[in-house]
Amino acid sequence: MKYPPYDRYYDMQTMWFGVIPFNWKTTNFRNILIGISDGTHGTHQRTITGKPLLSAKNVFNDSIKISENESRISEEEYKLIIAKGYPKKGDLLVTCVGTLGRSIVYPYEEPLAFQRSVAFLRLEKKYDLKYFKYLIESKGYQDFLVNTANVSAQGGIYMGDLAASEIVLPSLAEQTKIATFLDYKTAQIDQLIEKKKALIERLNEQRIAIITQAVTKGLNPDAPMKDSGVDWLGEVPKHWSTFAIKRKFKIVNGATPKSGEERFWNGEIIWITPADFSHCERGFISKSIRKITHEGFESCGTSLVPKSSIIVTSRAPIGKVVQAGKNLCTNQGCKSLIVDTDCAAHRFYYYSLLANSEKLNSLGLGTTFMELSNSDLGLFNLPFPPLSEQIQIVKFLDYKTTQIDQLIEKKKTLIEKLKEYRTALITAAVTGKIDVRGFDINKNKTNATTKKRESADAG
Repeated sequence: MKYPPYDRYYDMQTMWFGVIPFNWKTTNFRNILIGISDGTHGTHQRTITGKPLLSAKNVFNDSIKISENESRISEEEYKLIIAKGYPKKGDLLVTCVGTLGRSIVYPYEEPLAFQRSVAFLRLEKKYDLKYFKYLIESKGYQDFLVNTANVSAQGGIYMGDLAASEIVLPSLAEQTKIATFLDYKTAQIDQLIEKKKALIERLNEQRIAIITQAVTKGLNPDAPMKDSGVDWLGEVPKHWSTFAIKRKFKIVNGATPKSGEERFWNGEIIWITPADFSHCERGFISKSIRKITHEGFESCGTSLVPKSSIIVTSRAPIGKVVQAGKNLCTNQGCKSLIVDTDCAAHRFYYYSLLANSEKLNSLGLGTTFMELSNSDLGLFNLPFPPLSEQIQIVKFLDYKTTQIDQLIEKKKTLIEKLKEYRTALITAAVTGKIDVRGFDINKNKTNATTKKRESADAG
């Protein structure tokens, strides 16, 4: 549906919001605030029990997310942090260090303790908080935050710059109308996004199910079966055998050059960490966020592993699996499996381990952090069909997983387009590029219900 523009505009092109409706005003946040602050700048001792100490990573546009393993501080430290009176229910929270510009209206009666990466804006009561939350989410304001951030390892916005930022100010009635419109429309878009995500989840589950079936039962449904003697494998084709990883693979550890030595970094050697696993293609990894020099390579205990070797993450998280697309090395968060067979065999073992990512994760042990040891990985059993059958299974799985991966990529592309549309709609509404004063939420709900009924009747 298209929404009309306002009748008249005036030019504010020097500001991030461009032209605005003729009856709107401009100001800065400082002029509509009762107060502004950020979280604690102090260093606080962590405790096993106590109150959670949150940061920007906990603040999202739809909720404040608190996990069971959050950093915790004592009751005394907590009281010192909240003594200045922030946050309070109805404050506008904005992430201001690292990840910039996520925003939410604080929903709780009791204050939580935050680090300085979160800012609290307390607006005068005559303004609609939701409108300003959406204004902060708009593309123009997000760009402003990025361009204004101080240059440091983690870019951040000073409280003075946040308070001084120029904003658009429609009447209270229009603020509320815009917020209501965006609540309704963004909820619709978010539901579509969640449906796409759920479909991706089902496709991933289907992918793993196909892989697991192929690498444990083979491709012949009529093959005679036998007990493998391995709990996770169960029955396997009668002519298959099994082996412990250490019997056929050399397990190679990774390492990290000294971080403060510039001569060790920005070289030509690919150096993989668990963070790089999200940047692989069809299970092969050929790029790393950081590279090391030959001097850096020689300075630590990492090893060069050949193309097609299998790489398994051994900590944070455990059990992610990829294949080396080129000769490369890794950090200590990965273990590489090197085997002296052809590429088809490598690929079969890659699929076998991929099907058992959760099982590998369950083998992690440790007190400071969970880690998969060489001995536990070495004792992990894999199925061993004849090489000709491995090749057939690999061809089948490459074909089937490529089909599923293409479907997943299409869904991901649709999600990105929906997110872009969501941002564009927010931006257009909060800056007056569209006029939503005629929007009737009850009429829209009625129309939506009618369309669902008509669709159901047609089906």
